Amino acid sequence: CCLKQIVYNKSEGTVTFIDYEYGDFNYQAFDIGGHFAEHAGVDAIDYSRYPDRTFQEKWLRVYLRSWYSEMGKNPDSITDQHVADLYEKVNKFAVQAIAAFIPSHPCDPAPSKL
Repeated sequence: CCLKQIVYNKSEGTVTFIDYEYGDFNYQAFDIGGHFAEHAGVDAIDYSRYPDRTFQEKWLRVYLRSWYSEMGKNPDSITDQHVADLYEKVNKFAVQAIAAFIPSHPCDPAPSKL
């Protein structure tokens, strides 16, 4: 699958993997929503694999702790409300991701029926 995302340079003997959808800056919640949407699959989409709220909140809390640390903020200052706010934003963007880039993914064998 996805051979368009693998670049082989025979003369240099190198293989490069590329993924353009994450190749630039984007809204934080959009990228995370896309990450969760891809849990449902790309080639064989099964929305039952989309992460539930408990999984997402745990994941988001770990993400926020890391992000706060990188930004020089105190990770211990993250509240349940911070996680809930990001969860809400992420899931609004996840709907967009499902409708926008998963059905048109180069590996999708058939057009979306959304």
